[in-house]
Amino acid sequence: MFIYGPGIVKPRGEVDDLANVADIAPTLADLVGAKIPENYEFDGINLIPFLSGKTDKHRDWVYSYNGEHKMVRTRDVFLDGIGFYWDTRGTLDQEAYKMIEEDTADPALRNDIAAIKSVLEKYPDAPKSGPMYERYMKEKAGKWELWDKMRKNILRQYKKTGARHFGL
Repeated sequence: MFIYGPGIVKPRGEVDDLANVADIAPTLADLVGAKIPENYEFDGINLIPFLSGKTDKHRDWVYSYNGEHKMVRTRDVFLDGIGFYWDTRGTLDQEAYKMIEEDTADPALRNDIAAIKSVLEKYPDAPKSGPMYERYMKEKAGKWELWDKMRKNILRQYKKTGARHFGL
């Protein structure tokens, strides 16, 4: 994400903080002074405190879902939609991510995995109704076997070679 706002944005250069497209709505609402009803809750987090330099960190995690596949990303760990944890430290290149085994992960990664699990407790299920879900299920019809085959192939490669990263 590129953001330019003289007088609003504190110049910092490139940062590796997490942000989500859902953060745009509360940020724009703040910028234009929109009156938001007290009972209205945005999915996103206002970026202004971070952009202006009032805080040095924007968010700890990003959550998303596609049908019933839930994904959570912290700065260092990514839970993909099929249940694998990936070490993302030091790279934005998904092909360089390394698979994590929970029981052998270093303590810092285990802390991120625990944080991811707490996010999943807060948001346990993606909506399973409505036009978007119905479209997803229609498009998914007949493809679950392919998805499951890919997941099993990744596990087979891992068990066979011990490789902790795969070009997906």
